[in-house]
Amino acid sequence: MRLAMLAVLGVVAYALPAQAQCTLTQFTVPGVTTSYDPFLDQASPVPVGLTLQTNGASDCSGARVELALTYAPSSPQTGSQIHLKFAGADLAASVTGPGGQNYTVADPANAFVDNHTSYPLGRGGLLSAGPAMQIGVASGQTVPPGSYNAELQLVAKVTDAHGEVSQSSAPFSVTVNVKPSVRVAAGSGGLLIDVGELRPGAQGGPVRFDAYSNVDYTLRLISDNDFALVRNGKGAPGEGVPYQPIVSGVPVDSSASASNQRIRNVEFTAPGGGLRHHTFAVRILPFSGLRAGDYLDLMTVEIRARI
Repeated sequence: MRLAMLAVLGVVAYALPAQAQCTLTQFTVPGVTTSYDPFLDQASPVPVGLTLQTNGASDCSGARVELALTYAPSSPQTGSQIHLKFAGADLAASVTGPGGQNYTVADPANAFVDNHTSYPLGRGGLLSAGPAMQIGVASGQTVPPGSYNAELQLVAKVTDAHGEVSQSSAPFSVTVNVKPSVRVAAGSGGLLIDVGELRPGAQGGPVRFDAYSNVDYTLRLISDNDFALVRNGKGAPGEGVPYQPIVSGVPVDSSASASNQRIRNVEFTAPGGGLRHHTFAVRILPFSGLRAGDYLDLMTVEIRARI
């Protein structure tokens, strides 16, 4: 008799639970509106209330987030640019306005590279240790007045402790309002004009001053003594020595003056690049019957936007 033995080998497989991924569930950026003066040394950045939330603390322990700024597909692609700054870093973009075309953006494909700055996610998957997001206009840009607009998007890439990656983007709008802006400043050298011996036709100067403007502007020349040099600076203008102001080589005609005899107005178009160098000189007009002494006048130069 043969005995047959049947051996049954049982194989038991256990299915491990799938590794949960730390994913973004909420990511929003509100619209930004700011103003800009081309001739201030530093524009104040605008804080932005970034909201970034993942699916929970249990899946996001040790996770980090990286951020990049780029254009939304709907952003206009014509117009002159204003460059923006994000959190003081090298991420930049442009917003559009009237005339010209030139754009510089941070491409997420180039932003998410080795050693790119990342920030740890806090308890509950909230962005807690990252930077305070700010949008500021880069200084030193001379652009015409107007509202400059762009549709941008902030791109976030979350990498969890297991190396799993999720990525999302949040669109938002940026509006930069640029107002007319003018400045006048003394140039190099002194601001005293010495004519020397007084005689008709004698000239003094020039001295230099600078005008900064993003619009057409008017220079107002204001004389303490109705455009006359008076004895020791104290006499009546009618008893003084009349003179003609000369701005940037062009004599200022008294017929172009305002009704106030102390004021002459000179108009200029907006300078390319926002800066124009001016000179100021004087020419002595005919006079007679002077007493000996020093003859003086004080001239003030104002600048006004012509809009």
